[in-house]
Amino acid sequence: MARVAFSILCLFLFCLCIALGIWQLHRYAYKKALLTTHQSITVRGHYLNALTVLVQNRFYHDELGFEVLTPLQLSHDKKLLLIDRGWIKKPNNGSLPDIHNVTTEQEIKGHVKLLNEYQFILGENILEPEKKPLVVQRVDVNELSQVTHQLFYPFSVQLNADQQNGYVRDWTIVTVPPSRHMMYAIQWFAFAVILLIGYFCYVKSGKNENKR
Repeated sequence: MARVAFSILCLFLFCLCIALGIWQLHRYAYKKALLTTHQSITVRGHYLNALTVLVQNRFYHDELGFEVLTPLQLSHDKKLLLIDRGWIKKPNNGSLPDIHNVTTEQEIKGHVKLLNEYQFILGENILEPEKKPLVVQRVDVNELSQVTHQLFYPFSVQLNADQQNGYVRDWTIVTVPPSRHMMYAIQWFAFAVILLIGYFCYVKSGKNENKR
């Protein structure tokens, strides 16, 4: 019985190491693409205030808040462009913050940011799809399209700090270089190989003892 439990534990740890290694490879690809695509952009359009998205559990100077993204309707374009307007503090009473509606046409200047589709989350991503503004754990354009019945570009634009109608925008472009994620991936795969070798040695030693 103990041997079976040990085998299950080893299998779980092996799968966990492989999963973490694959996740780090995704992070490597994401960071590498981010460095090559983070470019300046200028667009014009109207904010769709009713479709504003709040990304929860975002911290700024140890304070809890939300990241505010509002879709921009571009001229002669069916797809919506998510504009990251920055960070806003969560009210002390636990309610959602008041987001300023912008009704006039906007000239948006910012930087393209790839969306992190491989971020781990617990539970449902969109907590209450019927409520506005939408509160999410991560930005997933496919889920947003299903809920809002709109099409979105697969990236967002971080609003420049000198632009109006934004919130706290202390952008950090890249904190961990892509090579670091590749190193982490190799380490996790190495742990998986070591675990596999150790398990086979354990099984072999058990067979040798049974022959005695």
